[in-house]
Amino acid sequence: MKYLIMVDLPSLMDMATKPYKELEFVRLCDTLNKLYPSVIAVHEGMVNRLFAACASRWNVLSGFMKIGNISVKSDMDIDGLTSSPDVIENIDEEDLKSMEQCSLSLLHQEAVQSVPTMFFVASDRWVSDGTKVLLTIVNYIPQAHECWICDHQGQMSDLVARHTPILDQHKHGKEAYVLKDKVVSPFSTYYKVSKEAAEKLLITAYYESEEIEDELFPHYLYTWDSYARTFVEFRRNGPDDNTQQYHGFDLPKSEWRKVPQKIREKYHQ
Repeated sequence: MKYLIMVDLPSLMDMATKPYKELEFVRLCDTLNKLYPSVIAVHEGMVNRLFAACASRWNVLSGFMKIGNISVKSDMDIDGLTSSPDVIENIDEEDLKSMEQCSLSLLHQEAVQSVPTMFFVASDRWVSDGTKVLLTIVNYIPQAHECWICDHQGQMSDLVARHTPILDQHKHGKEAYVLKDKVVSPFSTYYKVSKEAAEKLLITAYYESEEIEDELFPHYLYTWDSYARTFVEFRRNGPDDNTQQYHGFDLPKSEWRKVPQKIREKYHQ
């Protein structure tokens, strides 16, 4: 599912600027990057602020550059917006408070349009009765946003596992071969030592198949592999509906008709 994600700005700034929290910041950026194709909203003022504060810290800057998909503008503020728990009132710096208000306004606007939303916040900024939902409220009407504590590594791992399909290859490698008188199709982009390109194909196939509401989803996924110039099929490993593990292989051209028409049209095939 494609989410709009916002990271609490005081949490983000605190993790980025304190050297002993650098690993937490890098892990957060890595988690957000793995939630593709979800959109990460970062206020335009935060970009310059963070680059100025962390100019000599390449790990922080390189991590941050991965996550800003859309820019929150300073004119996005919804007058009268509040939140519960209140993550705005206890921000001392007025500029930062204004940026947080604008960011929450965008989150609220998107939720009104039925876009799924997430809010990431550090544990020392999250004062609640145990709930993991942030409410933004305008004219007494609330919008709910899924909340994640971004300095709890266990929670971040659970989030990635819940939202990210996992590539688990057993038979299909880079080359075709014969097994018990049957040809095992290759997965041309798969390398055991470096699975990144193959994993990216799986994530693309997962979200393309979900987006077109294909009846085969989530058991069968399809996308185009521009490297091998062929469609790739991914199948769930086993009958368990809760598993996120898949294996993939190149589809012979004679079987391209299996690919949903909308995906074939997208790649002009």
